[in-house]
Amino acid sequence: MIELLEESGEGRSFVIIIEKSDSDSRNSFFFANSLALVTSLSKFFKATLIALPKIDQKNWGQIGDSLHRFLKEHGIRQTSFLASGSATTIVQYLSLIDLKLVRTICMINPYARPHPTRLTRFIDSIERFFPMGLPFKHTTSDFDGFPFLQRIRCPVLVLSEKQASNYEKSQAEKIVQALPTAWLVSINKDEDPTPLITRFQETPAKCPQKNV
Repeated sequence: MIELLEESGEGRSFVIIIEKSDSDSRNSFFFANSLALVTSLSKFFKATLIALPKIDQKNWGQIGDSLHRFLKEHGIRQTSFLASGSATTIVQYLSLIDLKLVRTICMINPYARPHPTRLTRFIDSIERFFPMGLPFKHTTSDFDGFPFLQRIRCPVLVLSEKQASNYEKSQAEKIVQALPTAWLVSINKDEDPTPLITRFQETPAKCPQKNV
């Protein structure tokens, strides 16, 4: 289920997560250039590329727990993460269940729900007009990161691609607003994020909250 694709470099751990079966054009650049990112980041960190199965609302918990065990088995006790799209939901989950594991997070076009359907996107847009979203809240075990984002205390860098959809841009903005220590940067889809990511790692793991 969890596959280690590449590992290179020395020093502090940095884990890049992709979905093996991801054919979504919105994430194709990130998927196709994941090995190049490993090469770039390995100049500064011990970069590890890990592939996950396609994430959905039924298997997210199993995948998250499996990845958590996988990292422990490979001796990764604390690391920084880079993920894109729906894979960012797994990083959110890990930061909630193991605070000491996650040092920093970099997310490209993040989602609060894995691969949201049109219905889910519609419900999300309607719920924003209600204080607690009570008329539309799900009573299932579907993952929704929004109610828990304020519990993520590590520094988070959110990269929003200028070519992303309006929904993706909206998700990025709302996730940053909900996180205590997060910053939003707009980038081009074909832009190498390595310089931004490496500079962001200089942020102290226990940095002041952005709204303090």
